Parts: sequence; structure tokens; C-alpha cells
Amino acid sequence: MTDNRLVIFDMDGVLIDSEKFYMKSEQRVVESFGKKASISDFRKYCGMTQTNIWSGIKSDFDLPKSVDELKVQGKESLEYLFETEPVELISGVLETLKGLKEGNVPMAVASSTGKKLILEHLTQLGIKDYFSLIKSAEEVGASKPNPKIFLETAKEFGVTPDKCLVVEDSTNGILAAKHADMYCLAFSNPEYDPIDQSKADKITDDLRVLTPKFVEAVIS
Repeated sequence: MTDNRLVIFDMDGVLIDSEKFYMKSEQRVVESFGKKASISDFRKYCGMTQTNIWSGIKSDFDLPKSVDELKVQGKESLEYLFETEPVELISGVLETLKGLKEGNVPMAVASSTGKKLILEHLTQLGIKDYFSLIKSAEEVGASKPNPKIFLETAKEFGVTPDKCLVVEDSTNGILAAKHADMYCLAFSNPEYDPIDQSKADKITDDLRVLTPKFVEAVIS
């Protein structure tokens, strides 16, 4: 698989509006122990693997269960929310993907979410076929801000890091992209509390800026 460029998308918070599900499920678990928590307490965990998330939450809220037990409880809470509330595409995603496809720009997904759930979401929302490659952090054994998932994606696709554009929203995802020496476009969702995206090369609240012409300009 070879091409001279590649756009790599994170999934949660970039392609699909799922961050609220994770934060809400984490809040539900913490509150089950009689602790008080707000949705915003969990914003900093966006972009991490479940092991790192629950290690941090266990420490922050002094929870009595093990990280493995919390992961199971969190998974059950998350599955309940996904089954009872609709998951939607981020505004502008479909137009962006169609435009890049029409411009023959190759696309991949590199997400901290498990592979099974990535495929379920992308298939359910009708966008899986836009991507030539789908990679999960569980496959590479490292969590963002470690750049391994982006480097492995580029390597498997047959492009060098300087020919990759990463679309991210989380602080850790942006750091991972920059550690990989890739151009990073940060998506700032106006519906959520702002987080540190200062390390990104460009920040936008409208994904439709990501056109073939934009890609050509930054990774020509």
C-alpha cells in the first residue's frame, strides 16, 4: 500500500461524538461509590486507553476497587449508554470524508478505543469504507501520548511521518502526533469544555477546513 500522503483520524471526539458517553460512564462509576463528580472532571482522560483512564480515576477519587474491576464496571456502564442513547457523527465529518475521497486523499483511523468498538461505530454510522486502514492502540501496545500508533499506521501504509496529517482533539493525541513528527490539525468542539490543544499546528472548530487543497498545502 503506497501513496505519498496520508490523513490519520482519531475517532472519539473527531469522527464521532462519543466523548460524552465515556465521561458520563466514568462519572456513573465514581458516583456508585458515593463520591461526587462532574462531567468536566473526566475531560482530561480523553484520548487515553481504558487502563490509563481507570488508573488515573482510581487515584484521583481514591476508589476501593482494582483497576481491572473498575475497567469491567466502566465497560458495563459504557455499553449501557451506547445501547440507550444514539451515537452521532461530528458535524461536518461526512462532507470532509467525501471531499477527501473525491480528491484521492488516503485516510486511516488510529484510535485508543478497542478495535471491535471502532469497527462497530464506523460501520453503524456508515463511514468505515472511507478508510484504507483502521488501527487500535490495543494492537500496538502503547497509549497516546506515545506516538507508536501513528508511526505504526504510517509504516503499514508505506508513508513517512512528514507525509502524514493527523486530526486529533485530545491533548494526549496531539502530543502523540507531534512526537511522531506529523502535522496535527486539532478539532475543538464548541460543545465541550476547552482543553489544551496548544501543541497542534492548527486548531479549528469546523472539520470542513480539511480539504484536499489544505492537505496538499501542509504535507506537499
